[in-house]
Amino acid sequence: MNTSKGKNCPKNDEESAYDRTPLIDDETIRKSASVDEERDSYGTLPTPLIFPLLPSNETHKQRNGYSDYDDDLPGHEDNKEDSYIALLNRNRNLRFYIFSLLVTNCGEWLSYIASIDLIETKLASLNQESRTAVSILVLVRLLPNVIFSSLGGKLADKYDRRQLMLGLDVISAVVTLLFVVAYELQSIPIVYVASFAQQALCGLYQPSSYSIIPMLVNDDDKDLKKATTMQGLVWSAMQAFGAALSGFVVDALGVRTCFCLDAGTFVLSAFFIWMVRGEYRAVPKKEEGDTNFQPDPGHSTSYLDGVKYLFSSYFAALIFVKAFAGLAYGACDILNVVLSELGDDALSVDFKLGVMFGFVGIGCLIGPFVTEPFMDAERPVTLQLSCVLSFAVATIGYMGWCWGPPSFWILSGFAMIRSAGSSVLWINSSILLQKFSSTEMMGRVMSMDYAVALAAEALSAYLCGYLMDRYGLSFHQVVFGLVIISSVSTVFWFVYHFTGRGAKKYKATGTPNGQ
Repeated sequence: MNTSKGKNCPKNDEESAYDRTPLIDDETIRKSASVDEERDSYGTLPTPLIFPLLPSNETHKQRNGYSDYDDDLPGHEDNKEDSYIALLNRNRNLRFYIFSLLVTNCGEWLSYIASIDLIETKLASLNQESRTAVSILVLVRLLPNVIFSSLGGKLADKYDRRQLMLGLDVISAVVTLLFVVAYELQSIPIVYVASFAQQALCGLYQPSSYSIIPMLVNDDDKDLKKATTMQGLVWSAMQAFGAALSGFVVDALGVRTCFCLDAGTFVLSAFFIWMVRGEYRAVPKKEEGDTNFQPDPGHSTSYLDGVKYLFSSYFAALIFVKAFAGLAYGACDILNVVLSELGDDALSVDFKLGVMFGFVGIGCLIGPFVTEPFMDAERPVTLQLSCVLSFAVATIGYMGWCWGPPSFWILSGFAMIRSAGSSVLWINSSILLQKFSSTEMMGRVMSMDYAVALAAEALSAYLCGYLMDRYGLSFHQVVFGLVIISSVSTVFWFVYHFTGRGAKKYKATGTPNGQ
């Protein structure tokens, strides 16, 4: 007889009957089994009454910016994959970071399209061609990023990344006012100077902006994929809507207003970065298997150390993914200007240019959403394969430009296809580098990736404008060259992937195969 039932256990003849009564009846067992099945399916027991009893982790919440309530939910690890909105809801710091990206990207489109309008208007009054002048504008916007991103990467690995971003936003707000001076003086050279200065600060800013993302999500693979994708989607959304809106604003409110609004967006961005909590200084940690290079502790922020680290790794070639794509799409800004001037319809050139950039942005939005269900950050090979296939998609877009009907709207549709491929390979190649790189080297790795990509883009943009103005190449002749470049790139990365390189050397354990 069980004597451990409690002090009120019956001691008379009813005791035997009591003992024969099941403590848990069949119905309770069935309910318990159903709960077990639900727990096995979802990973947690859905009992909201236990939430207040769970221990909190203040350090984890402070580092990631999660809300006090959602961070402690049972099943937190599973719920993280629900949606982008869910990630933003529970990660306060990432939320303000994304807000910052939104306003700065919108502002940059305002000043970019306003600068193109100022240059074309000035040269039209002088009866001069504007292709080379616009190419130079693209060049002075890209080259500073190439030149200064290496310094930006070194700063990102040495100092607090959040504080760097905050300070650079404030300085950028002041520098952007140079565009207003250029407008008042109707000076194209000052437009170039202002663009160079603004983009030099951007070159210092971007390595911190890229390398802070893993810290915002505590190096979680699933959240890292979503956060990096969101960063790309912000750029895409602002190209889709910000560029189209910019064309309208330039047409309706004027160039000067656009420049003033751009300065204001940097102030607002600085406020959002100020709202991000915590410290974001790179803390070295031991990485196994990704590289044979060990930096000299006395020179841990040397850019040369970053180069040695990268090229002793199994993923070094991945910094050229964006560059291969940039050799083709770098010319597209110039070609977009050409397309906006086609036809004799009533639409203004500024409005059509904004629409063309808008279609490009829509493509950049669609691409990541379509491919996301097939991507898994814990299986990097899927990300690398998506980059290969994206080169093929971009090639289809260039083919449509080359041999499609000469309709502005149809050509805009092919621009959307081309940009969808470019967006996916840009985002997923960044995720691969963020995943494979160590924390203390990530700033320098991302700066090299960014610099190489923009150098290729700048070269393509300048050659496009120069060849069209100097040698009279037509739109279709230039695009045919882009078809060849993109096709060769597709074949190259197809061979790279299917010969077992890059992400194919990475195991789930985080080490390359064979090491």
